[in-house]
Amino acid sequence: MLLTNFKRIYKRISDSINNPTLTIKDIDRIITTDCSITYNPTFICIINRKNLEVDFVSKNMHACLGFDNIELTSNGLKFLWKHIHEDDLSCLVNSLSDIVDFIDCDLNQKETEQYSYTWNYRIKRKDNSYVNIFQNTTPFFIDSNKKHKALTYFTVINSNKKIPIQASIQSLNSNNNLETKYSTNCSQTAFLKKISSREKDIIRLLVKKKTSKSIAKRLFISSNTVDTHRRNILRKLKLSSTGELINILKSQQNLF
Repeated sequence: MLLTNFKRIYKRISDSINNPTLTIKDIDRIITTDCSITYNPTFICIINRKNLEVDFVSKNMHACLGFDNIELTSNGLKFLWKHIHEDDLSCLVNSLSDIVDFIDCDLNQKETEQYSYTWNYRIKRKDNSYVNIFQNTTPFFIDSNKKHKALTYFTVINSNKKIPIQASIQSLNSNNNLETKYSTNCSQTAFLKKISSREKDIIRLLVKKKTSKSIAKRLFISSNTVDTHRRNILRKLKLSSTGELINILKSQQNLF
């Protein structure tokens, strides 16, 4: 069921981009370069946006994950998805659902043409060890057969450490620098579920740099009650200070 939801959401993100921004020459250049470069912890795929089949896999995929390229080209993206760590899949689906909601509610069609999408997860290699993967899907191109394709980069981090699941949308700004337009952190969303509605009210105001006294006045409670809530928030989230809490959450105000 989760894999079915993941495929549906992935397809929705892919379908959000309707005008090609890469040319066939760009792709040919990338493929030619891939054949000549030495090993590095990144591999690329060219994906058919309609059926999510994989038309091309760079040679580094075998070195990164241990699988033969034909396994991916024969079975499509679902081959990789079946190897995603089971503890990450649910969180990843939720993060990508947030991305889809943002696309549907906050972006116009012209904006989506400029964006690329990034998310991460753990995947099981052929030797049964796990590695972290950061997947980036760029705006698509149309091949010589008029088929819509997407270029996807996979960066592998050889670490057993679990990295928080995040999904984001980026674009190049006027200075040609990559700028994050939206980001969701599943791990932050999960730990916010540990706190009460009143504690969330207080966090919203703390992020806005309100004092306990002003928060108390705003929420019609005493300053002592606010301080008690603040201590409980730090205890539940295993943080040492309000400053640490604010630094973690100030870039994720959409969570509130």
